Amino acid sequence: MDRSQVPPGDPHAFGGDHRYYRRPLYPIRRRRRRLCGRVPGASWGQNILEPAAWGRVPIYGPNLENFLWAKQILEEADAGIVVNDASSLAQTVRHLLDFPKERQEVGRRAQAALVPHQGAARRQAELIAALAQKV
Repeated sequence: MDRSQVPPGDPHAFGGDHRYYRRPLYPIRRRRRRLCGRVPGASWGQNILEPAAWGRVPIYGPNLENFLWAKQILEEADAGIVVNDASSLAQTVRHLLDFPKERQEVGRRAQAALVPHQGAARRQAELIAALAQKV
């Protein structure tokens, strides 16, 4: 969704760079489940750390060549689930729905795995500013 699609004063919208997103994307209310992602076989993907930031279980496919760093963060925390096809996706989602305590624990681990990386944009900006002063 871009700015032109955001109704003025929308309390659920927040900006991120040049795009606006509606909240809540991942918070799960009672009896409501939400999925996000991309079409299988597409040449681009969804940020697998986004559900982790909301404390939700990241479920993703095996082709993450451009996001190996994100996959490593989740794998080191035992906090992401790889699925290979529609059948394994369905089985994984059913399992997580049947075992809410496990789902919550994996989501908690996923969110906790991101804590050491908070502030990365600020640190990069400080590095760039420091380098610019040397030029």
